[in-house]
Amino acid sequence: MKGIVYALLAAFCNSCIGIFSSILMEQGLSSTEIAFMRCFVALLFTFALCMLNVSIRKKLKLGKLEVLKYAILAFFGINIMYIFETTAIQYIPVSLVSFLLYASGILTIILSCIFLKEHMSIAKIIAIIVVFIGIGIMFISNLNMSGSLVGIVYAIIAGAGYSLYIFGVSLKMGW
Repeated sequence: MKGIVYALLAAFCNSCIGIFSSILMEQGLSSTEIAFMRCFVALLFTFALCMLNVSIRKKLKLGKLEVLKYAILAFFGINIMYIFETTAIQYIPVSLVSFLLYASGILTIILSCIFLKEHMSIAKIIAIIVVFIGIGIMFISNLNMSGSLVGIVYAIIAGAGYSLYIFGVSLKMGW
């Protein structure tokens, strides 16, 4: 049950990011500055959480191998996702960026089935079909809107980074 609550909380927070990024861009900040601010706020939040929770501090491992693992996860989950997502917002509507970013969950499903030996269930197949239908609807509805293929590619790269981050975390850092 905790996992569902955390996932819903993460989805809520992530749904606000594109809107805030657009507002900050209108105020003159670059996508790199916004990505840095997002990472900095996340760092402060994580640091505070670790300092306030004794059990988290006890579980936290900071050996050389763990630091390398965290760096690889940060590369995909922060550098790739945040920078490309924020840059994509400059080229295409926020709604399309968000949809393409999270549609990349298909990659997570595929990697999980191949490497984690998860089974391809009917629910996963339906989810993939619905995502493709959603991509089609978003694409058709945005044909007459301003935007570019560059923004779509940036959003897809951001989503791939996010999928690789989620997949890396799901490996329970055992690699």
